[in-house]
Amino acid sequence: MFFELVEQTVEESYTTKAGHCIVQAANLAAVLDLARIDYYWLQGFADPSTLEGPYPHGHDWLYIPDYDLTISNGKIESYSTILCYHFKGGVPFDRIDFVGTPERWAYFPELQLVGTLSLKELIEILRELIGFHEEEILVLEVAESGKGISVEDFSALLEESYITSSLVPRLFRE
Repeated sequence: MFFELVEQTVEESYTTKAGHCIVQAANLAAVLDLARIDYYWLQGFADPSTLEGPYPHGHDWLYIPDYDLTISNGKIESYSTILCYHFKGGVPFDRIDFVGTPERWAYFPELQLVGTLSLKELIEILRELIGFHEEEILVLEVAESGKGISVEDFSALLEESYITSSLVPRLFRE
């Protein structure tokens, strides 16, 4: 999961503030792992209709529930929110397509789930994240348009996909 560490080391990122947001998140996640502090690593995108310039407006950050804070680009960004906000206009990166914990992760581009989290675990984590501050989180449906769907719709879609792709063929083999 931490292939991003090849760009800059933890020391380089800390002393120079170098590296993309994903590099900063990887480095700080490694430090938090060593300190045994739980976190959620999130990747989200802003609604493109709210920002100027080329899309995607994406970002990686960490949410630390024990301290109720977000860390973005190597520094404490905000308290009492799980979301990170775009520096231009304060637009939330609320369309999520990646969630990681110290042990497991899930990437769900174009609504296709890959990673080490099961569908059930991912939905539980997304619901837990929403529950911290009752913030709306969407799942990024189409990267180019920035369209998002609700966590509940995402859950139903993946459950339906699992049933049709895994269970139905098994029934016909028996």
